Amino acid sequence: MGYKNREVEWKLLTEGTASMPSIDRIVRSVLEKHTTFCKPIIEGSAADTYFQPPEDARADFIRVRELDEPDEHGCMAQVTLKYSDKGGNVNRIEMDLGVSDPEQAVKLLTYMLGDPLGRVTKRYTVYFLENVHTTVSVYKVFKDKRVFVEVEAMNVKRVQEVADLLRRHGGLKFQRAKRSLFDMFVLKKEMLLEPL
Repeated sequence: MGYKNREVEWKLLTEGTASMPSIDRIVRSVLEKHTTFCKPIIEGSAADTYFQPPEDARADFIRVRELDEPDEHGCMAQVTLKYSDKGGNVNRIEMDLGVSDPEQAVKLLTYMLGDPLGRVTKRYTVYFLENVHTTVSVYKVFKDKRVFVEVEAMNVKRVQEVADLLRRHGGLKFQRAKRSLFDMFVLKKEMLLEPL
């Protein structure tokens, strides 16, 4: 989502063996009781194709996200650049560009950057709170059993407040994943979990 080209978020791995629908029900219930929604909930799936940026670029990766429905601007995909300028995935640069033709975007980037490094498909639900700059996403990567809850806001303090709300009122247990989905599912790096 990003705010002024910054992404401030915690990617939380849920502990236990609960399914995505059961985690989603808990998150929805807590948010309905303790927050205010500002716009409709988004549910769907997305296929992300990842590219390696040039060596001297200020970017960790470039991603084309194909959506199963057009976004609020009528775009069927997003091209995103992410750059960990502060050393991690909690507060980093995120720049998005909506595109109407995902296949053409992938083709263009393939000509410019070479073959994609990999592809990740996930199922998700996104909740928008108080203002559009606070979101909670519940998602699962296809063919992987783990369920993630991602809290994104304008600052780390707000991220922590929402994560604490989910733990206190939903009984959810989390560990913070210190790597991106790109790192974990494309580059196959160790997840690096941190207790909350």
